[in-house]
Amino acid sequence: MPPPAGPLPDDEVLLQALKERRFEPYFEPKVSVETGRVAGFEVLARLVLEDGSMVPPALFVPRLEALRQIDDLSLQLLDRALTALRGWLRLRPTLGIALNVSAESLVQPRVAAGLLAVTRAHEVSPERVVLEITESTPLAALSEGLESLVRLRAAGFQLAIDDFGTGHSSGEQLSRAPFTQLKIDQSFTRHVADNAEARIIFQSCMVVARKFGLRACAEGIDSPRALRFACDQGVHELQGWLISAAMPSLAVPAFLDSFEREDRIREWYAAGKT
Repeated sequence: MPPPAGPLPDDEVLLQALKERRFEPYFEPKVSVETGRVAGFEVLARLVLEDGSMVPPALFVPRLEALRQIDDLSLQLLDRALTALRGWLRLRPTLGIALNVSAESLVQPRVAAGLLAVTRAHEVSPERVVLEITESTPLAALSEGLESLVRLRAAGFQLAIDDFGTGHSSGEQLSRAPFTQLKIDQSFTRHVADNAEARIIFQSCMVVARKFGLRACAEGIDSPRALRFACDQGVHELQGWLISAAMPSLAVPAFLDSFEREDRIREWYAAGKT
């Protein structure tokens, strides 16, 4: 069972936890529709307090953003995630990780430089790292951020526009920024089985992905029916609680072994038939 949820600690405790590198990377699997195997993991931050309670990211991430410390958290998570990934790559060389980075962060040149420096320090190819850029900020208004995206893509990083359909994205932005992947927001995916509007929005997202030549990842795959619909629409990757919740790094090897011994995607697809 996961630790009980705890309240948001005060700023001093948060900053001390960051200084002591006590934010843990958890890994939520992303599965390839084509192969049925795990393609990689999204890295998510977790903070477990001394009393054993876990502070939800929805509480501490906005606070760290307000304290202007979110970039340090992102770089710490990448560092720790790449340490884990290097071990997994020995057996599964195609695995990758995905890390959330805000468009506002990329305005800061040191962030882009830091992402590349950490990746090089671990001797992991940037192609194994997807930077998921939140859609909540109009990228067209962040010319410096767009320049950073271009530099990061040139260095080899994969770039995904996250939470697509919920923010400010436009065709102009998608044509200017060198994205390689589009992530369909879970608020649509979770309801495609029983909501016509959600299905229409999902299909519209896929039209955009095909138009701009982007790989599509569907978040929020929480039922066989949602999985079947997403597969039928042509998505490339699946992510959600049906596959697995985020897990600590020590749990990943056993998950990979158990998941890949069975043809679970095919089974879930068959179970999703209405």
